Formats: sequence, structure tokens, C-alpha cells
Amino acid sequence: MFDIVCFSETKLDDSIPNSFYKNDFYFKLRLDRSRHGGGLTIQSKSNKLNFVYSYRAPNLKEQLFLDKLDDFIHTLNLNDPLFIVGDFNMNFDLNNINSNVREFSCNNNLVNFVQKPTRVAKKFFKKTNSYKCSSTLIDLFLNNGDLIDQTDVIDCPFSDNTD
Repeated sequence: MFDIVCFSETKLDDSIPNSFYKNDFYFKLRLDRSRHGGGLTIQSKSNKLNFVYSYRAPNLKEQLFLDKLDDFIHTLNLNDPLFIVGDFNMNFDLNNINSNVREFSCNNNLVNFVQKPTRVAKKFFKKTNSYKCSSTLIDLFLNNGDLIDQTDVIDCPFSDNTD
């Protein structure tokens, strides 16, 4: 059982009714592409939890996306727990200290809790009759504290993203 589930790149829009994915066990909050997204604040007893679910389209410049995300999160109270989740389409390479997204994370005291590649691609080359495989960690779960117990990457047979 999950507490919070987020979906991106689903092609859901106003033409798909809520009844399409009805589930009596969950409260639904839809922010389809045709609507303006943002964040979500959840009040739990005396705690506020800020969730930002984010997607960077591959054609959007990395630094522009990160600057806008940075501006947005600084409108929040950063003393409250902050969770930034999503498909950043930027490799959070654990070995590359020059990564824009790693620098953003470090500058904002955020820890990425996903530790395995989330996109595995295989391409066939006829000329050499061989496959080339690549793996990147582009789907992130950032947090400004230690409230995350565990994350995992689940294989998805109909996508090359395995978040």
C-alpha cells in the first residue's frame, strides 16, 4: 500500500474523467498538463509537508528549469519537510560532480534517495550487429531531511523509464 502516488507523462487531460482511475482508498489531486501545476502542501497533525512533483521536458534547458524550480522552492518555508519528486531528464550521475542537478541538490541541502538507474535503453546497430546499452538516473526523489526510509526502482515493461 502506498501513501502517495504520482504519475507523469500519462497523456491524461480534461477529456479523461476521474472515474477512469477510480480508487476508493485514495484521495485524488489532478494537475493535468492543461492546468497549471506547482506544489502540494499536506498538513498532518502539527506537521506541514511540502511536495513538489516535477517534470522537465527534454527540450527545456536544464539550467532554466533548475532556476525556476529553485525560485519556486524558495517561496516555501524550507524549515518544513520538502520532497521534490519527478522526471528531471538530467542524469544524477553519482560519479559526476559537475552535474547541474547534483549542484542544485547540494546548494539546497537536498539528498537524492534514488540510487539505481531509472532509464535503461538498448539500441541495435546494424553495422556492427551489436547492441549498445545505457543507463541513467533521471527520476529523482529529493528530500531536505531524513524522512525517507526506502526507495526502489521497479522495472516497467512498457517504458524505458523504470521508476
